[in-house]
Amino acid sequence: MNKITKNLIILIGIISILASIYGLLNDRKLIEVIGGIAIGLSIIGSVFLRQNKNRS
Repeated sequence: MNKITKNLIILIGIISILASIYGLLNDRKLIEVIGGIAIGLSIIGSVFLRQNKNRS
């Protein structure tokens, strides 16, 4: 995975987390935004797991 693709995927994950936090601050229930946070963390985590797998 090249650097531009990796950075784009991380950016999408961060946007997902920030959008969920924004929804939480605008009177959304936690159960409604937890999915967006989980998806964002999963996307970011997958990039780093793949990076560690390639090093091995």
